[in-house]
Amino acid sequence: MSERTQLTLQVVLVLVVLGAGVAGIVASVQSQPPEIAGRTFAPPDASLIASTLRSPTATPVPTTPPPTPSFATLPPSPSPTATPAPIEMQPYTLSGKSYTGVVAPVGAVFIAPFDARVEVIVYQLIDGEIRTGTDVAGIPSYPYVNLYTGDRILRFRPGALTTDTEIVVSTARVSEGDPLFRVIGTGASSWHDFYDATVGAQIIVSLETSTLSDLDAEPLIRTR
Repeated sequence: MSERTQLTLQVVLVLVVLGAGVAGIVASVQSQPPEIAGRTFAPPDASLIASTLRSPTATPVPTTPPPTPSFATLPPSPSPTATPAPIEMQPYTLSGKSYTGVVAPVGAVFIAPFDARVEVIVYQLIDGEIRTGTDVAGIPSYPYVNLYTGDRILRFRPGALTTDTEIVVSTARVSEGDPLFRVIGTGASSWHDFYDATVGAQIIVSLETSTLSDLDAEPLIRTR
């Protein structure tokens, strides 16, 4: 073999070797990386990324509602009790004897000024005669309320029953302060019909001893 031919073969051999090396490098770059056995990698979920990046929502803190105000129930104010007007008293004389005439407002209650035995007697004027123990319809009935204590007798002579006077006492004895009768009308005392038509007082009161001596009744006339 000639020297020229040998040189040509050597050049071809070098080219072949270089070509094989280049091809190996190219194949190494283009090949995929080996898969790891037993694990699979998936691309991240876009919604998960979004929820991670989203601003955290504040957890609501439970609030306690304000207490409902409670209002104390006040008892109703008591209605003012009407106070009866004061009574008026004036001296009265008949047939030489002394009495006290009383003008009292409707609603006034006369009370016992001391402990006493009590007696209620009812009279009617029938055919010009003063009678007791009668009950004639259409004729006014007038009560006398008498209190007996020691040697004194206190007599009240108010207006007609059912229209002007209501008897309250119901016992044979009373204590000081016990109610006797109530004024329910403005009619005059029985003495207006019995003895003196000029009498305008609603009650004629007398105080006398057991011997019929006159005493001043005014300090003992009490109402409530």
